[in-house]
Amino acid sequence: MIDLDHIIDYYINYHFTLKIKDIYTACLEMKVKRLYLVLHSYEILIVLWGAIFIFPLSNFWKAIAIGLTQHIIFDQITNPISRLGYFLTYRIAKRFDKELILKEAGK
Repeated sequence: MIDLDHIIDYYINYHFTLKIKDIYTACLEMKVKRLYLVLHSYEILIVLWGAIFIFPLSNFWKAIAIGLTQHIIFDQITNPISRLGYFLTYRIAKRFDKELILKEAGK
């Protein structure tokens, strides 16, 4: 579910399409000018875990939080994004410019 934001990024950068292969290729090869990836953010994790500890949320929300945490950590390790790239506030400060967010220019 977290990767649904890749589809949103594709639509913002290109246009609406139902061709999953086009979306997959563009996102995998970073063929976008701007990286929004709203769901890929530590801020969402902080809010979600905070809500879990403050409110009596069900195990469903705990499972969502664990899965989201694992996903973002693995993405942080395996993707060529700067150390701060998974902070939404950082991406906002960089105006979502892919070249400023990625470690390797041209990706």
